[in-house]
Amino acid sequence: MCVMTYVKRTFFSHQRDILQPAIQGVWTQQQAAHIAMLQTEGRPLVLGGDGRADSPGHCATFGTYTTMELESNVVLDLQLVQSNECGGSYHMELEGLKRMVVFFEDILEIGTRHQCWD
Repeated sequence: MCVMTYVKRTFFSHQRDILQPAIQGVWTQQQAAHIAMLQTEGRPLVLGGDGRADSPGHCATFGTYTTMELESNVVLDLQLVQSNECGGSYHMELEGLKRMVVFFEDILEIGTRHQCWD
């Protein structure tokens, strides 16, 4: 048939060298733009976050902690946590929360007034 196809190595090479850097660049640019916009508004940020594991139960390996600005409904940050970084899957959500707080304190040079979690 003379149909040109990609082999796995070529696909993953293109993904690593082209696709992932492009996605990372757009994400970083959009994240900075949203944070700058929220800073110029001068109102207090109302952030909400939640963690999600890659599998239900007690044997999750990876977790994602997503942070959203609740007034504008914009996702501002994602923290990826591996269970062996924090002492097991039970602690992944708390580790994601800690990383999120550090991220926003560093970027915005602010402290938190209220924290609430379940």
